Amino acid sequence: MIGISRNKDFSKLKNKDIKKIRTAGNRNVVLEDGATTKIPFCSICNNPIQEDQIFLDLFDDEPKQVCSLCYYPRNLDKITFKDSGTLIYAPDLTQSQVNAVALMIYYLRGIENVSQDILELTADVEDLILRRSDSLVNLLCQGANVPSIVCQFLFMLSDDEYSKVGNMFSSVRMFPSEKLAKEVLVYLSTNVLRGYDPKLWVSMLQKIKQMNNE
Repeated sequence: MIGISRNKDFSKLKNKDIKKIRTAGNRNVVLEDGATTKIPFCSICNNPIQEDQIFLDLFDDEPKQVCSLCYYPRNLDKITFKDSGTLIYAPDLTQSQVNAVALMIYYLRGIENVSQDILELTADVEDLILRRSDSLVNLLCQGANVPSIVCQFLFMLSDDEYSKVGNMFSSVRMFPSEKLAKEVLVYLSTNVLRGYDPKLWVSMLQKIKQMNNE
């Protein structure tokens, strides 16, 4: 759910507690040379996480290790730069699914000598997703699609009001900008994404485009 870091206190966690959380989130993976190693995975989207991109967040009142793309939508106040993305109305999608669509778009767009057809497809799907940003404005108010504005609004709420904010933002997701997704994309391109033929990604985006046009 869209939110801020308000009332999330990790100061009482000791090093051994953090280590336990990290250990629980690590998995064995087989390298190209056949060797096995443990690497951290996001507890939400199940993607591997680069060591310097691991965050702690609360899920069901339990601290979990998560990736940046799952962390920032729930902690808008921790975003330290502009152009982080846009908020959209997407009751039919989880935040992880929205992140996956963004990664597909940016990955295909960055392929060397990519065809014009693929560029047009990624642009069409991105446009369809961003239309949901306009829908959010129409449903709520002007500025409801801007992360920094929503962040300021959330800080203005009382504790009681903030505890009920899920009623307003339960269908809101954050479509991350390419800038926000850059480091995740670079890391995944070295492992997870290497196992996927770009044609598969194109096929998935075509299905997404078709579903959103129906």
